[in-house]
Amino acid sequence: MHAALCPAPGTWVRHVIDSTFTSAHKVGVADVNGDGSPDIVTSEQAAGRRASVFYTDGSGNFSAKDFIQTVVGIT
Repeated sequence: MHAALCPAPGTWVRHVIDSTFTSAHKVGVADVNGDGSPDIVTSEQAAGRRASVFYTDGSGNFSAKDFIQTVVGIT
């Protein structure tokens, strides 16, 4: 999982959030924990088949993710 951060107008910096995510299927941004900073909610379609929340502190730093669910055996 990668995010592009914009530290200054016209510049973007690639930021690796979780190198184990290989194919994010859906990505959303919402303040999940109510701290006023946007968090990233995503689902992965590949081998992990997981949905996760990556919490941010509002300065581009992400804390450990929460796995919402790992789906096994769905065809």
